[in-house]
Amino acid sequence: MTIEEVAREYVYRSIVKKWVASRQKLWYEFKDLLKIKDEIMDNVLVGITRDQWTSIVNYRYKEETQNMRKRNAENRKKQTVPHTGGSKPNSRRRAEMMAETGKSLDEQHFILLHIRKRWIICK
Repeated sequence: MTIEEVAREYVYRSIVKKWVASRQKLWYEFKDLLKIKDEIMDNVLVGITRDQWTSIVNYRYKEETQNMRKRNAENRKKQTVPHTGGSKPNSRRRAEMMAETGKSLDEQHFILLHIRKRWIICK
């Protein structure tokens, strides 16, 4: 791939990601469970075209989207381990250190909490 192709792909993915996020935000802010699909379509928001709003509403009411939403909700319920990326909250780290040592944390221990493993390995 050339640099232009990589840049074009990056920009395209960025635009898609932003469109999906804004579409989801719009839907959650302005959906009304008491209204039917046609009433929601008629209530076009300021700053968005009728075509865009209609496509958002149609997408949310598609059977495929409904099935995907239900399947994703079920899968999220099955997750037992949170995705933390390997990080551990300082409050949990502090509690574990207090349980190990039996003492409250002083400044030295607090500094140890904020040193990353890769920093120690590099030194």
